[in-house]
Amino acid sequence: MSADDATATSDLVLDITGQPKMTLRPGGRPQRQGFRGQEASIPVILTNSGTAPAEQIELSGTVPTAGR
Repeated sequence: MSADDATATSDLVLDITGQPKMTLRPGGRPQRQGFRGQEASIPVILTNSGTAPAEQIELSGTVPTAGR
């Protein structure tokens, strides 16, 4: 900006931040069938397609209710 012979300048600073975007999808077939009272492995793939690192990720699940 200027007025007569006075001039002022300013530096412009941009702070661009990103955001993680997590996607969870099946990673293949279970290694074996699950039976009541036994553990079964289900592979999954967790992907971050966002523009920032995803930190301190925790996965949890619940067992299905009986009769399903």
